[in-house]
Parts: sequence; C-alpha cells; structure tokens
Amino acid sequence: MSFESNKVEETPDRTKRWWLIVAGLFVVMLLGLWLMGPVKPSRSEVTASHILIKADLNNPAEKARALERLKELKQQLDGIKSPDELKKTFAELAEKYSEDPYSATKGGDLGPAKKGTYQGDFEEYVWKGPIGQVSGIIRTGFGYHLVLITKRYLTDVDKHLREQEEKIYGESGAPDAPTGQ
Repeated sequence: MSFESNKVEETPDRTKRWWLIVAGLFVVMLLGLWLMGPVKPSRSEVTASHILIKADLNNPAEKARALERLKELKQQLDGIKSPDELKKTFAELAEKYSEDPYSATKGGDLGPAKKGTYQGDFEEYVWKGPIGQVSGIIRTGFGYHLVLITKRYLTDVDKHLREQEEKIYGESGAPDAPTGQ
C-alpha cells in the first residue's frame, strides 16, 4: 500500500476573481446612474427666499412701519442686475432684517416646498412669479414679505396645466394676479 494515493487535490482560490466581478458590476451600476442624470422630484417643487416684516394687519401704525421698511429694502435690491449679486444681497438683508426666526439665519431661504405649503398671494407668487427677481410686497397673515424665487421644478402635468392657463388668461396665468397689498 502506498501513501501517495491519499493525497487531496487542492482547488484554486477564486475569492479574488469574485471580488473583481462584484467591483466591476458596482462600477457599471454607478456609471449607469450617472448617465441617467439627476433624479427629478416626483412632485412640483419651488425654492424661494423671503424677508418677512411682521405686522398686526389691524394696526395702521404697524402696517405702515412694515410697508415702509420693505419699500426701503426693495429699493436697495432693485438696482442689482447680476443674479448672483442679487441672491447674495437678498440673503444679507434677510439675515439682518427678516423677522422670520426660521429662515432669517439662513438668508431667508425657505428650502424646497410643494404646492399648498404657503398662504394666498405668497403661494400664488412662488408658483407663477419670475425666477431670480424680487417680488413686490406680498401680504399674508404673518405680515408683509419680499420674495425671491431661486428654483422651480414643474412636473409634466403642472407644465401642461400652466400652458392651458396662459392660453386662457394670458401671461399672468390667472384672471386677477396678486397685487401684493
């Protein structure tokens, strides 16, 4: 009897090969995601900044004070042509003068919002107003606002509805555009 007949044949280690396959698939998956582009929100979204001056709307003195302050701020912003400079100056003024404790520390930035988040004329303006321009003075139950729309994404359905409104009502998109006061 020979001892050589009890030898066990070693199988080659394929661990490295499997890890290379897994890494390759991961790279292909990342490349595919990159080629697809950014993920679009499933709902329409708007990103805006605002400067709020609070006022008791039943108190004429407070109302006048708030309107005067916002008129002064609007005048400071009106002469700025560069979009980047406008956004920067608006943020500085919001930090200094806005009475919204949530957004003032962030330069007035309200973050992304879906439809129905805001009140009345404010809501209407953020969805229909021009991007990158400062609004007129807008009144809500909180007081008076200046608004700067920074981004707006509309779903295909909302784009179609907007086109239909423009056909019916013209450029403003509504029978009575908000006056802001």
